[in-house]
Amino acid sequence: MESPVTILITGGAGFIGSQYVRMIAEDHPDWSIRVLDWLTYSGTMTNLASLGGRLSFIRGDVADPAVVDDVTYRQ
Repeated sequence: MESPVTILITGGAGFIGSQYVRMIAEDHPDWSIRVLDWLTYSGTMTNLASLGGRLSFIRGDVADPAVVDDVTYRQ
């Protein structure tokens, strides 16, 4: 069954963003979660490791319109 909701979280691999991703994953187990992060100074995949296959990760810059278009309109 397809998820009723897909949420995009930008900066989700950073300290605060990853806490938010975990909260959403716990509160909404039926949601599909996408994380867009450039993995700069505070972003690391280690922050998301506990979520395993619960999310899809896209490495990219939120300031790049082409990346945001691709992530936003992805099925």
